[in-house]
Amino acid sequence: MQRLSQGVLHSMRSTLILLLVLSIWNPLQLLAETPNHSSEESSYGLYVRCPDDVIVACGDHYYDELPLPEVHTDCDYCHGDYISGFIYMGSWNGHSYYCSKDKMTWQDAKAFCNDKGGYLAVVSSSEENHFLANLLQADAAFIGLSDHEQEGHWKWVNQEPVNYSNWYYNQPNNYHGKQHYVELLKNGYWNDQYYYKKLEFIMELPCYSITKTKDKYTYSGSHKKRHIEYKVKDACGNVKWCDYYIVYDQDSKLTCPSNIEAVTNSGTSFITWNPPIYETCCTDCSHDDYLPGYIYMGSWKGSKYYCSKKKYTWIEAKERCTRDGGYLAIVNDEEENEFLASKLQADYAYIGVSDHVNEGKWMTVNNSPCTYFNWYPGEPDNTWGKQHYVEMNRHGYWNDQYKEKKREYIMEVPDCQQVYQIEGPRPGTHIPVGHHRVTYKAKDGCGNEDYCSFYVTVKPEHYEPSYCEIWAKRTDKGYIDRVSLNNKWFISGSNGGYYYHEKYCVNVYQGHYLYVKLRPGYAHHYNKAYWKIYIDRNQDGDFEDSYEYIAKGSGYGTLSAKIPIPQHVKPGKTRLRVIMKIGGYPSYTCGKYEFGETEDFCIYVRDHKSVSKEGKSGESFDPIELTADAPEIVSEGLEVFPNPATDRVVVRITGLSGTQSVRIVNMAGQVVKEIRVPIREEISLDLSDIHPGIYMVTALDETDKIHYKKLVIQ
Repeated sequence: MQRLSQGVLHSMRSTLILLLVLSIWNPLQLLAETPNHSSEESSYGLYVRCPDDVIVACGDHYYDELPLPEVHTDCDYCHGDYISGFIYMGSWNGHSYYCSKDKMTWQDAKAFCNDKGGYLAVVSSSEENHFLANLLQADAAFIGLSDHEQEGHWKWVNQEPVNYSNWYYNQPNNYHGKQHYVELLKNGYWNDQYYYKKLEFIMELPCYSITKTKDKYTYSGSHKKRHIEYKVKDACGNVKWCDYYIVYDQDSKLTCPSNIEAVTNSGTSFITWNPPIYETCCTDCSHDDYLPGYIYMGSWKGSKYYCSKKKYTWIEAKERCTRDGGYLAIVNDEEENEFLASKLQADYAYIGVSDHVNEGKWMTVNNSPCTYFNWYPGEPDNTWGKQHYVEMNRHGYWNDQYKEKKREYIMEVPDCQQVYQIEGPRPGTHIPVGHHRVTYKAKDGCGNEDYCSFYVTVKPEHYEPSYCEIWAKRTDKGYIDRVSLNNKWFISGSNGGYYYHEKYCVNVYQGHYLYVKLRPGYAHHYNKAYWKIYIDRNQDGDFEDSYEYIAKGSGYGTLSAKIPIPQHVKPGKTRLRVIMKIGGYPSYTCGKYEFGETEDFCIYVRDHKSVSKEGKSGESFDPIELTADAPEIVSEGLEVFPNPATDRVVVRITGLSGTQSVRIVNMAGQVVKEIRVPIREEISLDLSDIHPGIYMVTALDETDKIHYKKLVIQ
């Protein structure tokens, strides 16, 4: 055989190592694009002053018209004299102005300007107004002012305050109730115009752009902070960043009762508790009778009621109520129902009841069971299985309605304080055996919110959870070879479809992580293994409760994950279940399935107080995606002789423990021969059925290291 040069051999070695890795573990995305948040260019000639931090005192309201940075640039180059479809009007105070050649409605013009990177002209002074009017060739053109969102409340398209106006005599008059959009007349006066009217329009392009790059809430003690960040870039390419905070003083506190434990002989225990205590600094929380977009209906037992002027779907109505400081009306008794019906002017209006989460289980928008009903005869009938949202007619009768149907709606706005339960069993009920989390939410009339939780644990006098059985019928296509939990390896091999590792419990900690590694085993050919992991977080003997499904993934080789253990997981002894299935993900946690294996592990959850701050996890318990491990590749540990070989080769293993398999891999990355071996020093392999060529001999040990040697077969 012709001798190869050292350079060729080095290149071949790198290629073979790559093929070797591809034959054993799944390809991974090696590079991930990460944003570069540094300044792009010099900011010479660009001056930016960010707004000062905004302090919102407890009891005050703050709306979303965010202050913008003050910007000045020395850049002389702006946008040029020519933009297709426009006539250049000139530059004023660092902004360029263009009048359209075509006519559009105000809304279409607004969208067109946004697409061009500008906006309908915002006129802030008499000098700017005079400048534009003198250059206007048309009789009238739209500018960026309107009151289409709320009659009489004029707003510029860029949210600037309206500090200047120049209305024509007796204008605006909102003729026929349909004029909401402002036109600039050639003489400089302003007039309100119809939504369907098409006019030329003036587009304003600033010589700089302001882009909001961050808008994030954080919480610290009794304060909520909103972090606002802007990027400013001028037409010369200069860039500057600035940021500020809106700090909300949330001097309110909701205090829950202490944890409750009970013992029962009957499977349930009757338990009640006092409601949480809510303390707030908010005292002036009376709501005005007038709310934009609503008709005031009156007050009833401490709440005020408003009917919307426009129609929305039930889901849209729910969201709008939350935005406007209330919720879809909750009707608690016949008197309240009659009061609302007597005030209702529409034929129908939505109220805050639905069964869209669980058919037939009618719940209020505050997540509590509905206790009063006044159904129309024959209702609810859930026509076509798609009616889940409750409407009231003007006679007070209720009907279930479709998701897409739009109605007016009734919003209820409570008094200063509102405390309601959003999770867990209700007080004064029979609570079953188990560990139950109870959560309350509080909200005051100033918009402050707080949450608190406690636990209700009901234990039988003698309780040992009994877990359902699950096993695979066959393991010849794949099985669980070994599992590592917090660096503790459980090596089992094929166990006929199921095995419980009950002799050793792995410690995990509330607020910490569980580090998992899963390695499949194969009797013959490699098949893709699909994994799911569950933990019995409330120790009730099953894996069906919310958040007990914690990880999933698929692959041919070893998979791993770093799984957070939330602080509210019940401490004590419990069980972790690993299900591996060939051919697709397992869809259940009990019973039989065809190919694969299931193994259970003893887990002991320790109190989070014993964990240092370093390494603590968050509260998320959504399923984690298992990822493929990249094995370490080393050239030590194997000797191959003779080499070159013809009919047979001897592989000598030195210093390897728990070797899983020895393989011969061709240049295409395919395994042409494999032998699963116990721990021994020498293995003799028959080569008579392998074509001559260059191959790699590999051994995978129990630490996931791949040992290799090149083999030439003649």
